Amino acid sequence: MVVFGRLVILGGDQQRLHEEVISAGKPIREGGFKRFDKLIEMRQALNAVLPDPVSEMMKQQLVQHWDIYADPLMQSLEVGKSDRTLSLEKSLNDRCETEVVNITAILNELKQNIEVELNDLDPPPLQLSLFSETERDQFDRNRRSLANRLSQILKEIE
Repeated sequence: MVVFGRLVILGGDQQRLHEEVISAGKPIREGGFKRFDKLIEMRQALNAVLPDPVSEMMKQQLVQHWDIYADPLMQSLEVGKSDRTLSLEKSLNDRCETEVVNITAILNELKQNIEVELNDLDPPPLQLSLFSETERDQFDRNRRSLANRLSQILKEIE
């Protein structure tokens, strides 16, 4: 007997990060209920399923004994859910760490480029006096914008 469940992992903003169908099962043997020794046994049992419907007698027996089977099956599903959740959390944490390293490197490179640009503009070029007041104002706005972006980058890296 195999049961299926839906595992959904949501991020802090309730965005779906992962979704999959998980399964758990136990073979019914001679009226007893024994756990699959290995996951491969359950997969083999699923692969051996025939397309024919279950007989009415078997359906009645399963319904009659459902109280016996329900809790162990749900416990197996819970164990599978916990194991898979831990595995996915590790994968997501590893991915997060990698992305933090990559984004930090990109932001540090941008920071260095802005610092070089600001150093090149300090002091302002002498030729600036040849330009109109509007062009000088634009130069000053550009410089302030770069300085503001530099301070934002430090906060973003944090």
